Amino acid sequence: MSSVSTISAVSASQYNWQQFRLQQARRSADQLELTAQSLQTQASDARRVANQDQDTANSLTAQADRAQQNADQSQLTLTMMLNGQSQYKGALINTVA
Repeated sequence: MSSVSTISAVSASQYNWQQFRLQQARRSADQLELTAQSLQTQASDARRVANQDQDTANSLTAQADRAQQNADQSQLTLTMMLNGQSQYKGALINTVA
């Protein structure tokens, strides 16, 4: 009978060990699931911020383009005014002479 009780004790010990390992595996899987969910949330947040930053960059680019167009137009206007002024001075000198 002692061999039967020894086998039973070994089987019970193996069963307990397997249950312990199974419990550890479940905990590990649960922790990995939580980590994956957290990383997915972080990735989603990062995509949202990146999209906002892209929108901001596009807006700034459009503003810079408009500012450059305004500067070009102002430069053209100034050049035309200066050319007109020198033509006026030239005409005035010619009439005086």
